[in-house]
Amino acid sequence: MSQGHSFSGLKFPPLVEVISKDNIMQGFDTVYWFMPYKSSDFPEIICDKNYFFIYSTDHHNGDGGIFWGKGNNLDCSDFVEVGKIIDGYQAETPHLYRFPNETRTIALYYHTSEANPLNVHVGQETNVMTTSGGVLNENIWTHEQNPLGYEALDHHLGYFKFWNIDGILQGMHLKRGAPTELNEFLLWQRSVYNGSGYGFTRSNIYDSEGDYLSVVNRALKPTYGTFFKRGFTIYYLGTTSYDYVGAPEPNKQLVLLECNSDLSIIKEIQLVNPTMTGNAGHYQIYIEGDYAHCYMQSLGAVHYSKIDISEL
Repeated sequence: MSQGHSFSGLKFPPLVEVISKDNIMQGFDTVYWFMPYKSSDFPEIICDKNYFFIYSTDHHNGDGGIFWGKGNNLDCSDFVEVGKIIDGYQAETPHLYRFPNETRTIALYYHTSEANPLNVHVGQETNVMTTSGGVLNENIWTHEQNPLGYEALDHHLGYFKFWNIDGILQGMHLKRGAPTELNEFLLWQRSVYNGSGYGFTRSNIYDSEGDYLSVVNRALKPTYGTFFKRGFTIYYLGTTSYDYVGAPEPNKQLVLLECNSDLSIIKEIQLVNPTMTGNAGHYQIYIEGDYAHCYMQSLGAVHYSKIDISEL
């Protein structure tokens, strides 16, 4: 937190539904991983609005996929869907990044189901497609080599997202999903960009119940949120939940944590939002200036709230 004054806590304004499944994604019944990107940060992409938004269906094995829309406002008040970028094989959890030193500067990371023939190591695997720019749903995409490789005991290599913290690209992805026959918490793994191309080198492994415990009997889902730095402190703002097979009905909350430089947790600072129950509560967080723009995705809609983080 900022030095020189006490921290009074983040205030969470009420969530407002801003996007419904009825007017996006060609009528699919889920919307997932909804995230804004600033158009000026991606000069190769053709977009005539201040922001574009990328999102996917959730666990849709048929014609689901990854979509994009655009608008001038982060509250989605003028949001317009543009089209589908990636189709089929339960394509979901998109994460876009620009690599200025590569020939194809735009890279889209996402994971797919076991049916995808591009998955060569485990059934559910993170893939990366690259392009040199243009209109996202009209340009040519090139499939790159698996960005995470393979290690022993890999079970599910999805839900990958990464952040630039002090000039180092480091991210999190699943290593083990919860097997249906066991009441196990997920295993997450940290990866660091290897310096060329689009691949990452794996490192620390975290148990979502033990190493990533933020509240008693609750598990952290590190890519359902964001890691970011303010001043000299690294924070995580994102989702916690009961997240093992056989657990009670999911009960999700937004939490603020203090972290180390390797994205391990030092301490919990605050539970930010009221309890969310059922299928509500998966958050994507976009930091711009002194605000955290929160996009909570229930099964059929996106809800929005904006948090003042200027005290951090």
